[in-house]
Amino acid sequence: MPIIDINKISKEVKDKYKIVNNAFRLDKIKNAELDKYTGEPKDEINVEIGDTKQTEFYPQVKLMRWSNEVNFSVRLKDTEYEKAQISTLQDKIIWDKDNIKIEFSDYAENEGGHKMVWYLKSKPATNKIEFSIQTKGLDFFYQPPLTPEEIAKGAYRPPEVEGSYAVYHQTKGGMNDINGKDYKTGKAFHIYRPHIIDAEGKETWGNLHIENGIYSVEIPQDFLDKAVYPIKSNDTFGNGTYGTYATTLSANYANGYEFVAPANGTVTSFTFYVIAKTSAKNVKAYLIKTSDLSLVTNGVGNAVSCPTTAGWRTSSFATSPSIISGTTYTLMIILETTSLNIYYSSGGTYGLECTDTANNYASPLSTLSIDIAGANKTSIYATYTPSGGGATNPGWMGAGGWW
Repeated sequence: MPIIDINKISKEVKDKYKIVNNAFRLDKIKNAELDKYTGEPKDEINVEIGDTKQTEFYPQVKLMRWSNEVNFSVRLKDTEYEKAQISTLQDKIIWDKDNIKIEFSDYAENEGGHKMVWYLKSKPATNKIEFSIQTKGLDFFYQPPLTPEEIAKGAYRPPEVEGSYAVYHQTKGGMNDINGKDYKTGKAFHIYRPHIIDAEGKETWGNLHIENGIYSVEIPQDFLDKAVYPIKSNDTFGNGTYGTYATTLSANYANGYEFVAPANGTVTSFTFYVIAKTSAKNVKAYLIKTSDLSLVTNGVGNAVSCPTTAGWRTSSFATSPSIISGTTYTLMIILETTSLNIYYSSGGTYGLECTDTANNYASPLSTLSIDIAGANKTSIYATYTPSGGGATNPGWMGAGGWW
């Protein structure tokens, strides 16, 4: 089996990673404020290249979030790991054997993440490359092509997202205890569709499929037949916290998502991921009791100006509205003038995306006519303070109930 030679590690890798057993480890803190219940950082991401539980180096990447509360690992399926060699080049960790080479590297663009770039040196016997995948506490949601209804509503997505997977915490996110971890919507990662390029720069998209412990990338056979080798596949694992699709809101148009209150308490604010399309737009948050579509007392937040750059925006409440444990609420935002995009992810069997196309920004209506659009996960979440100041952990929000 290949062994890391610590005397031959590049300066860039040595400065960034720690060596743990026969693997590389990278610890990143997105929110260093401490969870008052556990004493851990509110949002910590850990990456391992190799397997710290083994004495040999394996072609594996493992991503962990919220101090390893959730994780997944991807390892190349191979029968002759012992024939490989391990090296580093600048900031890349390289596993190289026979007809396949894999480069692992961290990246900082957008919200950051990790790349696993694998190379086929000559035409393979099959057009499918397989990796084993193991997970803890995560749900994987395939991101299909847009439906005609989504397109009609102004939805769009970048090409690397169609055929990708949004990865969410199974039980947490949506309504977050101000004293606990920074789960936001509960989205932990995003696995983008593999981008495949040959030696002459010809490109195609791989078909990514995750099921029954297998992470597979299928390459179009016609591309393999005509490619100039080596070819490479850029598999990218992002530390995304917001949805990767966007839908357009018009004036007095509201959009949101249903959640069940995990505890008695008071809501401090709503936070949502949006972008104004032509100029800055004003948005308000408001809180609805889902059972009768009534506006919760003090449930209208302050106006927030949202610019033409995408980002998280927060609407706070002058007087915090109360929530009751076990009660379903709809977290909504409403737009003053046309037009603004709010982001979302497709998929899921719990929670409901809610829209209202005829409300009133100046004075949000207390009784709404909400259209249930399905289980799309709108990029919106609430921060609440549990009753009594949160001296003890009251439980956590799942996007469908109490946990």
